[in-house]
Amino acid sequence: MRYARGTMTRNTLRTSFLIRFWHQRAGSTQEESSWRAQITHVQSGEYGYVDDLSSLIAFMERWTGTLANGQSSAPFPSSVPKVEDADER
Repeated sequence: MRYARGTMTRNTLRTSFLIRFWHQRAGSTQEESSWRAQITHVQSGEYGYVDDLSSLIAFMERWTGTLANGQSSAPFPSSVPKVEDADER
């Protein structure tokens, strides 16, 4: 990761969020499972549980203002792409 010197000013406001994702199965098939997340605003300690991206963004916008105009309420992806092992490359 590269950082540029001098990009932050005294007027820069920073805030941090910790987001934890997990896959929750409600039944025995893929269609009966979904992604969930817990999001925590680090500075205040406030947290919430969400199951779609619009709720995740809405939580963050409480501290940041509008992040995405017209963001759809798309759910988290239903499947996770496979991560290749180093030995498979």
